[in-house]
Amino acid sequence: MNSQIRHRTLILLLSFSILACNTDQELTETQKLYLTAKLWGFLKYYHPEVNKGQINWDDELINFIPRLADAKTNQDLSKLYVRWIDSLGDVSPCLDCDTPTAKDYFDKNFNLSWLQAEAFSPELMKRLQYIQRNRTQRQHYVSLEGANTYFTNESVIPAAEWKDKHVRLLTLFRYWNVIEYFYPYKYVMDNDWDDLLLYFIPKFSNVHTEQEYHLLIRELTVSLCDSHSFFTTDLIKEFAGRKYIAATFVILDDKAVINGFYNDSLPKLDDLRLGDAILSVDNIPVAEIYNKNVKYINGSNDAVKKLDYSFRWILNGNTDTVKITFERMGEIQSKVIRRYEPSMWKTKQDAVIGWKVLAHNIGYVNLEEGIVKVEDLSRMMQELASTKAIIFDLRGYPEFMWDELLAYFNKEEKVFSKLTEPDLSYPGRFVWQMGDTIGKFNPSAYSGKVMILMHEGTQSRAESFVMALQTIEGAITIGRQTSGADGNIAEFVFFNDKISWITGRGVFYPDGRETQRIGIVPDVHVPLTLEDIRTSRDAILEKAIAMANQMK
Repeated sequence: MNSQIRHRTLILLLSFSILACNTDQELTETQKLYLTAKLWGFLKYYHPEVNKGQINWDDELINFIPRLADAKTNQDLSKLYVRWIDSLGDVSPCLDCDTPTAKDYFDKNFNLSWLQAEAFSPELMKRLQYIQRNRTQRQHYVSLEGANTYFTNESVIPAAEWKDKHVRLLTLFRYWNVIEYFYPYKYVMDNDWDDLLLYFIPKFSNVHTEQEYHLLIRELTVSLCDSHSFFTTDLIKEFAGRKYIAATFVILDDKAVINGFYNDSLPKLDDLRLGDAILSVDNIPVAEIYNKNVKYINGSNDAVKKLDYSFRWILNGNTDTVKITFERMGEIQSKVIRRYEPSMWKTKQDAVIGWKVLAHNIGYVNLEEGIVKVEDLSRMMQELASTKAIIFDLRGYPEFMWDELLAYFNKEEKVFSKLTEPDLSYPGRFVWQMGDTIGKFNPSAYSGKVMILMHEGTQSRAESFVMALQTIEGAITIGRQTSGADGNIAEFVFFNDKISWITGRGVFYPDGRETQRIGIVPDVHVPLTLEDIRTSRDAILEKAIAMANQMK
């Protein structure tokens, strides 16, 4: 049994013991904090008096935690919880809470079985179940506006208060409960969210430095397995390293392979070339560095972590130089190369053409934001109308214009997605909603073939755009697995102005197929190879052109 599995097994055993241990068994501090975090969050989003906004709910937690010292057993803790609940005021019966509803629920995230844990006294369970049945119907700390979720009326935690253990736990408990009740993809995370609460409580309790605290928050957000989720501060940048080599890279076969440069001049100083495969950094293998830092590398899947988001965690540092061992054309070499502050890059931006007609009457469209706009579509389609195929490149982030574009391609209106959004009247539950409709009645719609280019950098709106284009009859996706983070983002503030994002709504195909973490799976897979990088070959585009040329 490896250490990761053994660690997870221990957490599961601890979780089970918390919820089912004898009422006279003495509790650890972690066990008491674990149950308190869950209770505090439940009351925050369920108790009608708390949601009137007249109770400082953060202070309630901070003042309650020291009282846990007096609770030695589950029986003691239950009594303490009952007194806390009773102090909040009476809960009036909810006449609407049990009314049958036509809502179509998606409940893979929903689990309140812990309210009936054996660790709780019958009196406490009775209180909790009553609150669940008579829950608030008006949220004070969460709101929905259109497609967006907002975490409202939260007090700002000053960054300087990180030394206070209770404040650190408040930060953890806030975020944990936001994910517990309002994150649509909790059920597809690598680790059980309850287990992660147990894992992080002692870590947040025993922080020694401010940087350690920031890195813990980074690790917490990364544990969502969500490309949208991140957390960055100056102290995190200092830990990862503020200086970069003059090249970009991807990780292939445990090697950091150079695939681009920040400008034309700096890489030449160290003779860096496309396709140089870095094996070690300061004598440490790239695979070892990656595995050490992977808990800080956000991403919905392994591909996006290695091919997109690992850039800061492998070759960065705070020194001016770094020693690398690399492989070039079968020969292994070592040398010392320079690192630079980002201000040194002065990247030159090449002019980009939005659309053009390639050889053999094939259209190409770069849907990168700012390159092709809504007002360009009429002219673009006039110029591409007679092509035998159009290749749409979605390897960047596009404008929000799929409805306008698809009007030229679909002969009728279509639905391209199905969504889930949180039910604020029953926190933790999500409701199915039909997604956007696209296209319109158009008997003279474009009749050529449509191809869609994508890879690990195709994320969020770009993934939705791919799904929209897939409604075109016969459309083919070409490239690699996308980022796997579709849907609108929701913003969470940890302290001061330091935020993190999460995916705020679930996005599925109309038939219920999932996209989170999986991404969009291409019809035609084109792997990234060392030779393609070395020769600057766009294998994905070449594959699309070759397929278009085979069509009649």
